[in-house]
Amino acid sequence: MTGPSSAVADRRLTSILIRQLPEPLAGTQAAPETTAAHAESRELMRLVGELSRYCKAEISGRSFLIAGHRGAGKTTLVAAAVERATRAASGVRPLLVPLHGPSLLPRAEGDDAATDDLRGVLEQIVLGLHRALATHLAGEYRRRVVERVEALAKWEKNATSPRDARSRRRVTRFAERRRAELRDAFELAAQLELELFESPTPLRLNEYWRRGGFLPHGVGSGDTSSEWYYATWFADGVPARDALGDRGLRELVALVSASHAYQRISGTFTRRERLAESGRRRARAGWSADAARAVTLPLVSLVAGGLAGGALLTSTDGLLATLGGIATAAATAGTLRLSVDTERTRRMSWEQTFLPDLSRATLDRVIPLLIERTRAAGLAPVFVVDELDKVDAESGDLAKRLRRAVRHLKKLVAESAFFCFLTDRSYYEELLRLDASRVFAEEYTFYTHRLFVSYDMLALHRFLDSALFVAPEVVASTTSEANKIKDDAAVLPYILLHRSRAHTIDLHRELLLHRDAEGYVAPSLTVVRDGPAGWNDVRIQVAAEIVLDGRELRQRFERDPAFRRLAHDAVYYLSRTWREREQTVDLSDDALSRFEAYLRSRTGAERGGSRWTLELSEKDLALLFQAVRSLAEMLSNPEAFRARLEEHQNDWEGRTLDPPPYEGAIFDALQLDAAMPDSEGVVTVPLPLARTDGDAWQFRWVYDPAGNGDPEEIDPESRWRPYAAFAREFETFLRGLGAS
Repeated sequence: MTGPSSAVADRRLTSILIRQLPEPLAGTQAAPETTAAHAESRELMRLVGELSRYCKAEISGRSFLIAGHRGAGKTTLVAAAVERATRAASGVRPLLVPLHGPSLLPRAEGDDAATDDLRGVLEQIVLGLHRALATHLAGEYRRRVVERVEALAKWEKNATSPRDARSRRRVTRFAERRRAELRDAFELAAQLELELFESPTPLRLNEYWRRGGFLPHGVGSGDTSSEWYYATWFADGVPARDALGDRGLRELVALVSASHAYQRISGTFTRRERLAESGRRRARAGWSADAARAVTLPLVSLVAGGLAGGALLTSTDGLLATLGGIATAAATAGTLRLSVDTERTRRMSWEQTFLPDLSRATLDRVIPLLIERTRAAGLAPVFVVDELDKVDAESGDLAKRLRRAVRHLKKLVAESAFFCFLTDRSYYEELLRLDASRVFAEEYTFYTHRLFVSYDMLALHRFLDSALFVAPEVVASTTSEANKIKDDAAVLPYILLHRSRAHTIDLHRELLLHRDAEGYVAPSLTVVRDGPAGWNDVRIQVAAEIVLDGRELRQRFERDPAFRRLAHDAVYYLSRTWREREQTVDLSDDALSRFEAYLRSRTGAERGGSRWTLELSEKDLALLFQAVRSLAEMLSNPEAFRARLEEHQNDWEGRTLDPPPYEGAIFDALQLDAAMPDSEGVVTVPLPLARTDGDAWQFRWVYDPAGNGDPEEIDPESRWRPYAAFAREFETFLRGLGAS
């Protein structure tokens, strides 16, 4: 009996799987190990290179203008660049900080419009950086706890397997204690996530990092979430987290700084610092003879009395001299007293009160310091201003508003941080016009690099190769069924590319549209590929790729990669008129103005409040118009198609090592042989275009996009075919009459 797994295996061997590829940075930035498939482009490589240099502190900042049609993949391009730079980083990693363009540049009117715009930009930068930093560190905190759980389980398994019973018990007790700590760590991680957006105090944050053991190495390092961590702890008796390091402290400094800045824009934040000092100086000097009097007084009295008595003895009799000496000694003993006392006092008092300005007006001084502290914590902020085309749609004045904001913040935007401004094609073309009309206009140095998102066909084919999966058993098989699946897998990318006009979001939609509930290519698409609708999709797409890969256009792309955007619009000009059900195609000289108007509409020059026109030289216009004519010639003349195809294949082999692209199943799907008249002049499967007036550049569509066509238009001789048998019989009859 065949179960569900067998049914899936059978389907796997009989169908093509459309894989749902993960988007870059889907879910979190904290998992750089997962790689999302993304179409390669020169713009992506330039962005990744500058991001890597920014993380290595080789450059202080950059500002990128990234333009493209809506749905071209601008946001995905930046996310892919951040993801790749994260995987390549060995120290500082990029931190994606999304900013919403309409919120960043709200409509402001009046005399204070410039000030309001500037304040709005600063507030949104602080808000975005605080949100990104808090979300990232909270996610990293929990991820490190999860890694510790996994590391502890691996260490316990390896540590107990070869040991004796006593050692195993010791290891088990150690592991149980660590698991109890980790259960508390999960609770800490959840509580931290709740409190981070409530501006916790520095002491509170320090407690989280200390209890988690992240103060030395931080949550951005995996040093405390490996088997080595527990092995060292078990062997030494102390955790390795006690080692020296300040990564965690730097993370706290950045987080506290972001919280303080967030408080300034989310409420009233006040702080008073008071310093009071006082001093008193007292000097006192004194000397008294009382202490020594008891010793010196008898001696001094005797000496004084003796001297007095001796003096009287020389002039009087002995009795009188004796009485005088005794009186002198008594008087000396009663009067000898000495006291000296001096006192000086000095008093000083000083008090200072400091009220720091914590208002929003000081954000321009706070943000550079906040960015610097975030980088010191191992995270390099990458600000991505998205949805700027919505600003233009609402106010019609995106250029003016960006000029006003960037003018005051140029040092921050281009020299102190990494900014990416994502706009539509209209603003990009307007900057090109300003460059052409003015010498070094003000916007000339606003953006370090200008990128236009446009993928070449080879990059899109490689992306589809990763999206369409054929089981290895089928690839190795040579059965007819396996060969059919491999042929379908080779041809389907051309059908998908043509139906999406090589536009990124439309290509994703086509993949989703033709994916069934089990993830495989829907049978309806493989049926289409075997009919006129699929053949015409392949024909138009292959012809467009050959024209784009022509020598002249290829050289033009090398000189100016952004010119590819106009070339793509040009080669799909015919296809778009076809989808609009236009029956005829006019490529005469008189139709050049209509073609130019089409290109202008594709750039957005005629939309909304735009006040500019497409700047396109006559030479470039002629080059693109000739490309369209070459495409029409290939789609209406099978011999011309075959000649251009052979020329392209030979040129491809001469300049690349890759095999020629349009062989095997792809060549068979072109149905060029069936487009040639047979010996009787019958065309089985004509090309989608047909000339209507000889050598003039006038064409008509033979099929509609669904593959339906008027039998008489598909085969002009079909109206006479029912009478062909009668004609042959009548001819035979006449020949028989002549012979007789």
